[in-house]
Amino acid sequence: MGQFYTHKNKSEKMMNNALSIIDGFKNHGWESNPLENIFTLKNNSPEQLLNFVQLSLKEFPAGASFIDVTLSYLCKEDFEQLLTETRIILTDNSNHLAANSVMHIASLQYPEMVDAYSTKIITERQIHAPACSQQDCEIKNGTSRQLFFDDVKHIVFDEDYLLGVDNQLQSSLNGKDCYKNSHPSWQLEKQHSRKTDFGGNLNNTCGCCGDQLQRLIHLPADTINNHYPITLATCTACLGWEEDAFFYRHDKQGLPEAIDFLDNPSPAFFSATPFKKTAVHLTDTPARWCNQNWHMAKGRENLNRIGGRPTWIQDAVYPQCPCCQNTMKFCAQFDFAMADENEDSIEGICYAFWCEDCAVSGVLRQYN
Repeated sequence: MGQFYTHKNKSEKMMNNALSIIDGFKNHGWESNPLENIFTLKNNSPEQLLNFVQLSLKEFPAGASFIDVTLSYLCKEDFEQLLTETRIILTDNSNHLAANSVMHIASLQYPEMVDAYSTKIITERQIHAPACSQQDCEIKNGTSRQLFFDDVKHIVFDEDYLLGVDNQLQSSLNGKDCYKNSHPSWQLEKQHSRKTDFGGNLNNTCGCCGDQLQRLIHLPADTINNHYPITLATCTACLGWEEDAFFYRHDKQGLPEAIDFLDNPSPAFFSATPFKKTAVHLTDTPARWCNQNWHMAKGRENLNRIGGRPTWIQDAVYPQCPCCQNTMKFCAQFDFAMADENEDSIEGICYAFWCEDCAVSGVLRQYN
């Protein structure tokens, strides 16, 4: 009997903690600091997160961003249980937006859990296109060719570097909460990672404005099946403003040289400083975070990656190599929110591509 009451009291405590966050939001909106309370719940009582999401689905059928936030902290077993309940909700009400959001996030984080029925729901509801997309392949001469590298690595930054990023970034990532209690994609294990250089200026110049190129990252040999190191770079002041894409030929040391130069380079309309120079870790990406969606990430996830499918903001765009005219393979992406510069100059994601035959890289930018 004593064990029964102990279990009952524990269940009631879990219910009360979850309900207090929900009631606070219903009565006071965002002034109740739901995200901060959820992070506290995650750190102190992670076993209560499933209960919180279950109650939230009942209370907020139209959806709420803090529900989506919480899903990233559920363990696999809890997510699987939630998905079973979500299917039941959608059977009764296919317009339940919060449940639809759960289903889509499951298709990203745990695609193996999404059965044929769930896939049908995702397709019919026209939720943001799943990460697994035919647009990331091309068919040429009857043969399908994948336009990205299978091996996915996240670019992981040291905590001190993240804490030093400017107020714009901290605001966009809910910095007070995000960096102290960080999304899992910012805190991947570094034990078996490769360390390399990120950010800073290069001596090479932009073919458009004549200013120094800014290093994106130095890729050690065999990162993307490259036989020698490659330094990816661009001009963040001109990219997307003066030209839609830039291309660079790489020498034997892997350093970039702009392929096209203007006869009379003119100063860029915006002045953009580079990503702050630092050492980063290239860490194998767990299966749960291999498929990320820019719209669902909402600025909270680490979208700085090497390989895998691009996290497109707009439609997929794979440039042609200016030397051989073949479609280039996607090799890396960089979240411009990491840049230490004026808030009006750049935003969105910088995508990098590689042509192995010609030793040519290409970069383009998308924004919302």
